[in-house]
Amino acid sequence: MNSRTLGDLAWPRVALFLAFLVTLVLGSRPVRAQCLGDCDGDGTVSINELITAVNIALGSRSIEDCRNADGDGDGSIGINELVRAVNNAAGGCDIVAPTPTSSATATPSATATPTGPTPTPTEPLPPQVTLFALAAADDSLVLPTVVEDGVPVYELPFGRFFRIIVEARPGASLIPPGRDTFRPSGAPPFQIQANRPLGNGSAAVCDGDDPLPGGVPAIDPPSFESTEMVEDALNDFGCRFPNGAPSPSPAGRGCNAQEACLRFEDGTFGCESANATVQYCSRVISEVEEFPEGDTLLSVRILETEVNGRDTLVSPIEQIIVRITPPFPG
Repeated sequence: MNSRTLGDLAWPRVALFLAFLVTLVLGSRPVRAQCLGDCDGDGTVSINELITAVNIALGSRSIEDCRNADGDGDGSIGINELVRAVNNAAGGCDIVAPTPTSSATATPSATATPTGPTPTPTEPLPPQVTLFALAAADDSLVLPTVVEDGVPVYELPFGRFFRIIVEARPGASLIPPGRDTFRPSGAPPFQIQANRPLGNGSAAVCDGDDPLPGGVPAIDPPSFESTEMVEDALNDFGCRFPNGAPSPSPAGRGCNAQEACLRFEDGTFGCESANATVQYCSRVISEVEEFPEGDTLLSVRILETEVNGRDTLVSPIEQIIVRITPPFPG
């Protein structure tokens, strides 16, 4: 992927830095449903929504992905609107109620007519990935360093000592995302892959533990086609995402404090996305799955839980880049 120029990245860096300050100082706070930046209308402006707004401002995502970040309705997102969204994430915003008009003097007003096309759902929406990020070894959320071509980039000095975090929610069908990260045959509902080998790139499935631990093979270019090679690689990577205590078996976790692996500043655990229902947490990346120097593209998608009599819907593919830049080259 081609990197943007310093000028292109200047104000996205500002927005992400402001978002970082919000997370560092105040954490995630609930806001009103109409707050600028609340993309999904769930009453919370999250770091993930701020990143979505930045991507829209860069032109790498559609304004339809977060209409609620467009404060003046001009079809674009400016730096002033990003700053307001960050402020809303930090302290919330007050929605001013209309002043009641006396019935004796009230003048009937024309009913506002909605503009633009009215969406008519014809198919249930698939599950959605609400967060794809990294967490530090202490389980705190890590923010991307830059966004390049719409893909968040995480720049790290070492290829280990961090977790991979994915969160998801149901689509309009209300069928929950599948929790299996491994299946003995076929691909699991949780599907994650790397375009470069991790560790020694061993092709053996679920060989991450002793006596002969192995890494994860690459899929390059990224592909989710139904082949034995792809399915084995998805299962092998998925084995590195264990369920919460007390079960160490591969599976997604709940967002409750007992299962989730993402730690907030107050010491509690949960999901970063307020509307997420499942969290997938890798174990802390060790030398077994160590990321190589340079850029590694991670791609993830999630299938909803299988229901007899209907096709299983699949989330859009989300991607991040893990960029390893050693502090002491050579």
